[in-house]
Amino acid sequence: VIAAQTGVDLARVELLAGDLATAEREVRADCDFLAKTGESYFLSTVAAVLSRVLREQGRDAEALALSKTAETAAAADDVDAQVQWRSVRAPIVARMGDMTGAEALAREATQLAHSAEAPLLQAEAHSDLAEVLQRERIDLDGAAVFGYQVANPEEYGVVEFNSEGVAVSLEEKPAVPKPIPSMPGVAL
Repeated sequence: VIAAQTGVDLARVELLAGDLATAEREVRADCDFLAKTGESYFLSTVAAVLSRVLREQGRDAEALALSKTAETAAAADDVDAQVQWRSVRAPIVARMGDMTGAEALAREATQLAHSAEAPLLQAEAHSDLAEVLQRERIDLDGAAVFGYQVANPEEYGVVEFNSEGVAVSLEEKPAVPKPIPSMPGVAL
């Protein structure tokens, strides 16, 4: 069973390299084997990675189904799996037109990711959040601003939005921050 999750690392490398067919091949057999045997601990991660690969291929229906497999298999205390199924699903939900649901999933994923010391997991969650937010991008003089509530806003930039959701101010590392969304380093 442990050997059946080794394709995850290879698939991630191929995914980063843009070779989606190889990425799918590397993780598909492992996912099928784990599902057939009823194993859930590794299946949650393997299914989420395969879901990401299929999503990148534009195969949203299959990717959505696999994200649901990952969700079902994920233990409540498995932060990696909990982040991955939410993160990979969020852009699919956004493409389906449910921006509120997509943003909620992506924000949950980024918040959970910050409880783990896993830079790749955090990067994927932030990238997926950015993809969701880009669909309803907020422009401030040509810049896109992504913010969310953090426990220590004095360490970040703080962005203020008006009632229409338009960014109206941005303050870098305020000594006395306003209770509004912060920007942990993502501004385009």
